[in-house]
Amino acid sequence: PWIDAQIQLLETLFRDAVQGHGNMRNRHQLYAATFLSFMNGYISMVYQGNITVDDSTVWQAVQQFSYGIYS
Repeated sequence: PWIDAQIQLLETLFRDAVQGHGNMRNRHQLYAATFLSFMNGYISMVYQGNITVDDSTVWQAVQQFSYGIYS
């Protein structure tokens, strides 16, 4: 149930973002799953001690994901 709730929240986020980014239309499910997987990867790296959470890491993650979905 927790994963379903996360997916639903993210799908709503991406569905709402279509207003500003029309090229995202009808991709909300894929973007939600991709984003959740992306973030889980970063979380795993933090717990393994491979990266730290700081402004630089957050900026890098946002840019990496955003460049992919806005293209």
